[in-house]
Amino acid sequence: MVKLLKVELLALVKNYNKKNKDKILNADKMHKNELFAICKEYSLLISKSTNDTNDTNGSDGSDSSVINLKNVSKSNLYQDIEFHFLKKHLKIPSDFSKMKKSELIEYMEINDIHHYTKELLEKAAKTYHENITMKNIIYYNILKYDDIDVNEIDDLRTFIDKNKLDTNIDHFTEYSALVQNIYAAYSKYCTSIGCEIINDKMKSMPKILNHLKHL
Repeated sequence: MVKLLKVELLALVKNYNKKNKDKILNADKMHKNELFAICKEYSLLISKSTNDTNDTNGSDGSDSSVINLKNVSKSNLYQDIEFHFLKKHLKIPSDFSKMKKSELIEYMEINDIHHYTKELLEKAAKTYHENITMKNIIYYNILKYDDIDVNEIDDLRTFIDKNKLDTNIDHFTEYSALVQNIYAAYSKYCTSIGCEIINDKMKSMPKILNHLKHL
């Protein structure tokens, strides 16, 4: 069964009733499985795959059975697209706020963007932010300690736990800026006096301090 809340299935039925003369009666009294059956019968849900009826979640946390986008509110469509950009570390362009609902649907279909229910969106967003945090932990440990081998990374959480990395990254942004500024000052100094600049592929505080010792 598609993992939608009962209230979401009911909303699809009510939205259908608003637009059609052949009303679906007694929807408020139906159980969740009955609402799902009705939604399926009236094509309010569009199945993307019939190969595995037990697999209702896509790899990105969305439903593999997707709600008919015409029955989704414009604000929710915008939210789906916004999350699509967020996963690419991009901010959604302002043009999307001016688009018509039909244009948003067309963009989602062309770019294969899935619709997320509120429940799944929260779950997917949580997973996304957890991954970002774990990547920042690893990057912070490279910057500060430079004592890990990133080639050994398979699973982020396992790597962090196995290597007992420092997970206190409250000042990650400031520390990263500090290291970058020291490297910039080092480069400027070497350029001004004509000494060789050592370019580190992966910058870190231990590396730059070592470079400064040999000036």
